[in-house]
Amino acid sequence: MPLDKQVEIIYVEYVKAFLNASEAARILQVDRATITRWIRKGVIQAARRLEQTKQWRIPFSSCEALLKHHESR
Repeated sequence: MPLDKQVEIIYVEYVKAFLNASEAARILQVDRATITRWIRKGVIQAARRLEQTKQWRIPFSSCEALLKHHESR
């Protein structure tokens, strides 16, 4: 299935550059806790928000790369 069919977070002319953990989990079809675990292990690149240190921002490109890697197996 093409990536654009899997992504539920579509905007009028662009896709969000950064996702939160819940959005990334929805795209990758895993639990939010799995996303956090993958971030800590270095599987997915992410950065913490400065004003709220418990929230992650994940580049959409990181999710896309993980999906492509999984599809190529």
